[in-house]
Amino acid sequence: MTEQQYPLHWKKKNFSIKIFCSIPNIATGILLKAGNSNFIIDPGDGILRDLNTEIGVKNLLEISDVFITHGHLMIMLVASGLCLLISGLCKKNHL
Repeated sequence: MTEQQYPLHWKKKNFSIKIFCSIPNIATGILLKAGNSNFIIDPGDGILRDLNTEIGVKNLLEISDVFITHGHLMIMLVASGLCLLISGLCKKNHL
């Protein structure tokens, strides 16, 4: 069996999916890009660092949706922190 290397990335035309892994072999968030829109799925540990590196602060502020497919403490804490960060940055930048 071949070991997969993270982040996993799949792309076709204007659509891409990137699965981040801050903890070895445990997915910690998914970035879905469709056209100019960015969506986050199940944000976990390290997702802010990964997103900042991948799309930058400007695009982080333009994330249109955050989807949570299942609930456990880490996802809920990170998702609420992500929402607070984006809200604070929007206020700071008068968006």
